[in-house]
Amino acid sequence: MRRRTFFFALLALVACRSQKGTSGDFAQFMVSEVRARGGTTLQVDTLPVIIGRWQVVRDEFGFQIHLFGVEFATVDSFMTRILGEPKILTQQNLDGEPQRMYDNAVSGMHIQLVGKRGEVYVG
Repeated sequence: MRRRTFFFALLALVACRSQKGTSGDFAQFMVSEVRARGGTTLQVDTLPVIIGRWQVVRDEFGFQIHLFGVEFATVDSFMTRILGEPKILTQQNLDGEPQRMYDNAVSGMHIQLVGKRGEVYVG
């Protein structure tokens, strides 16, 4: 019984740790995340300061970012500045959310942007 309790406590601790978020300037973070994956961004004179809070999950296929406290339009404008015009742009996807898809022409990777309720998803 103690082993089982210990196992579930350890599992809960790991789950809580993986949900830890980061806060700061999302624009700087996003550019460095793309470049860390071997991607590129368009040259811009200055990046906007986008203060927010985010959680990131990385694996061998890329990253998923859940950004909180920032409006979709702000992130959309920023992403277009650093990645160019999205290949796919819809004001409402099947879930009623704004969605963009940036192809690999600029960054070398496909990046999706979705305005969800209470967050902006980048992945």
